[in-house]
Amino acid sequence: MTKVASLDAGTLQAVLEVARAGSPSGAASKGDMQPSTLYRRIDAAERKVAAPLFFRHQGMWKPTALGNNLVEIAAELENRLRDFALAAAAHNVRAEGVLRVTTSDAFAHFYLASRLCNFHREHPGLRVELLTTNLRLDLTKGEADIALRPHSQPGDGLIGRCLGRMFHAVYGSKKYGGVRPLPRSADDLKGHHIIAYGTELSHFSAAQFTNDLLKGDAAIASFNTVTGLARAVESGLGLAALPCFVGDQLPNTQKLFPVDNGLPADIWLLCHEKQRRTKKARAFLSHFAAAIKADAPLFEGRD
Repeated sequence: MTKVASLDAGTLQAVLEVARAGSPSGAASKGDMQPSTLYRRIDAAERKVAAPLFFRHQGMWKPTALGNNLVEIAAELENRLRDFALAAAAHNVRAEGVLRVTTSDAFAHFYLASRLCNFHREHPGLRVELLTTNLRLDLTKGEADIALRPHSQPGDGLIGRCLGRMFHAVYGSKKYGGVRPLPRSADDLKGHHIIAYGTELSHFSAAQFTNDLLKGDAAIASFNTVTGLARAVESGLGLAALPCFVGDQLPNTQKLFPVDNGLPADIWLLCHEKQRRTKKARAFLSHFAAAIKADAPLFEGRD
């Protein structure tokens, strides 16, 4: 066992090449080693194992049973080294180019904008183009490369991961509270100014909740972006149901009460199957999958 273990990589390569070519001269004609080197290495190997590795007959070399065992070991080692080289090459190639990421205005302004700096440090050759819209761009048609969406399911033709859940609550600012007492529950909202979601956000669960709160009354204002709605709350215009990760970041604004068990919505990071194979998409998916999971307290509204 000690002698077999002392066989080096060069000897294993020589055995493998001779077995494939059928002779040292044939192997030499296809590779970089000289016939004399191949003869010398195989002779030395046979002395170490104290047994022949090849049958020699009329210039042709055929592995013995023991030789075949060594050929299999050498071939396996060659394959594993090739796999390692490919993995190392892929690891060393930086993600470069433009990556188009579509997301809602809330995720763009209150989450990604403050976290792209760390991503850029890890991948300086990759430029993220944020396609900020509350409409759902079609990834299957190439309208974007990756989508970060709050949704109940990813959609046909897409792959992705549900990374957590976001919750909602009603928020009001200290400026608004300076004019009238802030409510502590939905039952205390009568006579308060409610800010509504505009028509482009009517598919949001918080929009339906707000309509139910209004009970047919007119809203003080409505906005087609969550960012606009949030800034209006911050200014003291009125009260609104906001995602906790938005409301909790507004200065001088406080969470008044949760809404309908928080109106939980799943957070999905999605891409098309073809995009997942690209290094730039894998870089973004890996980085922000970890980030979103780590930021679970922010999305769930936990202090």
